[in-house]
Amino acid sequence: MSLAPLDWLIIIVYLASIFTLLVAGLYWPRANAGGAYAALIMGAIGPVTFLLLGKQYAIRPEVAGAAAFGLAALGMVGGSLLRPPRRSLH
Repeated sequence: MSLAPLDWLIIIVYLASIFTLLVAGLYWPRANAGGAYAALIMGAIGPVTFLLLGKQYAIRPEVAGAAAFGLAALGMVGGSLLRPPRRSLH
């Protein structure tokens, strides 16, 4: 069973964004809402590019998925570092 490009897009964006948000939120104390929003937006760029340019340039879904994970991670790190760290309540 082969998935249509739009199905790949939905699956990849969801997995890349949720995985990145979950891991960063649990294990990186500096993660914040700005990084989460940036990860969601950046994680969608790879698959959307795949959908728009995939037929012209024969971009494989695996490449779009890897790009989505990488871009989501960059978005999380960049977005989190652009905002000042939270102050400790202690």
